[in-house]
Amino acid sequence: MKYKLYLLILLISVLLSGCASPESPKPMLPPPVVQPSPPVFLDEVDASLFDSLGEFLPPRNEWPPREESSAGPDGGYTISQRVPLSSLAYFPRLKRRLWNTLEIEGISEFEITRYPSSGGETWELTVDTEEMITYRVELVQKIAGRVAIVIDDFGNSLRNKDILAKLDYPLTLAILPGLVYSSRVDQLAAENGFEVLLHCPLDAINPNLPLGPGGIHCDTPTDELIRIFDDDIAGLPHLVGVNNHMGSAFTTDTEAMRRLLTEVKRNDLFFLDSLTIGGTVTRAIAEELGVDSGRRDIFLDHENTEEFITHQFEVLKKKAKSRGSVIAIGHDRPLTMKMLLRLISTLAEDNLQLVPVSSLIEKRSSRNDSL
Repeated sequence: MKYKLYLLILLISVLLSGCASPESPKPMLPPPVVQPSPPVFLDEVDASLFDSLGEFLPPRNEWPPREESSAGPDGGYTISQRVPLSSLAYFPRLKRRLWNTLEIEGISEFEITRYPSSGGETWELTVDTEEMITYRVELVQKIAGRVAIVIDDFGNSLRNKDILAKLDYPLTLAILPGLVYSSRVDQLAAENGFEVLLHCPLDAINPNLPLGPGGIHCDTPTDELIRIFDDDIAGLPHLVGVNNHMGSAFTTDTEAMRRLLTEVKRNDLFFLDSLTIGGTVTRAIAEELGVDSGRRDIFLDHENTEEFITHQFEVLKKKAKSRGSVIAIGHDRPLTMKMLLRLISTLAEDNLQLVPVSSLIEKRSSRNDSL
C-alpha cells in the first residue's frame, strides 16, 4: 500500500511539472561599452612638463581635467589639456629645457610651438603616438607688460656668482672691459642664459672720474677709437650690444657719438643709452645711422638701500603696466642682487614678463633678432 502511495505522489509531481509554463529566457543585453583608459604616457608627458617648468606652473593636482575629442574617421582621437602658465616663463629660454626633458623621458614624436593669444601668449605641446592618440597641452600666459633688467658694472669680482646662479631668468649683464673677471663673467652669462652687453666706459662731465681699461674719450682719434672698441668687444665673445658706463659728456657730444655708433653698427650690435644725463644725442644719431637702440627708463639702486630698491621696483611695475614695457638698470652690488632674488618673482603677481633687453630695443637696421 505504501509503495502504491509513493508511486501516486511521484506521478502527480511529474504531471504538475509538465503543466507548468517554462521559464521565459532572460533578454540578451549588449556588452558594456568600455571607455579606453587614458594612456600611461599622458602622465609621463605631464610629469616632464612639471619637471622642466614646475616653478612656472600650478601644482599638478590643481590642473583642470583633460578633455577628449570624438574619434575621427581613421579611429584616432585627441586628448587636450589647458594649464595656466606664469608670465615669468620665457619661451626662448625654456623651450630647450622642456625639449631635453621630453627626450630624456623617451618621448620622441612631439612639437613645441608658441603663438599670441588673448591677453598674452600660449605655448602648445603636441605629442603623437602609434595608438593614433594626439595629446595637446596648451600652457596659457597672461602678459600685461614686459620688463628688461640690465645689471651694470660686472668684471671687478665674482662676489655675486652664487646669487646669479639662482636667478633663473633672462637677465642682461653689462660687463666692463679689460678687468680681471670680465671674460669669466661673460662665460658665466653664457652658461646661465643671460645676455651680455659691453659696458663701455665713456667720458663723464667730471674729468676726475677715471674711465678705466677700454675707455673712450670724446677727443679719442677715430683710428684709436676703432682699436679700443675692437679690443673691448673681442674680450666679450658673447655680447649682443653696448651700453655706456658714465658718458655724461660723451653721449651729449654729437660727433663723438656718431663715430662710436658707426662702430656699433659695423659690428652688428645695438646701443642702449643708460641716460646718465638728460639731453643725450644717442637716439637722433642712431636714427641717422640706422643703429638699433634703446634707453633706460628707471634706475633701481640709485640709493643703495632696501627701501629705495623696493620703491623703484614698484615704480617699474606701474610703468610696465601703463606703457607695455620698461628697461631698468641696477648694479653688481650684494644688496641689489639679493633684492632682485626676492623681487623678480613678484612680477608674476601683475602678469609682467621678464625679457632680455634685446627684445625691447627699437629695430632700425636689417639685423635679425634671434629671439
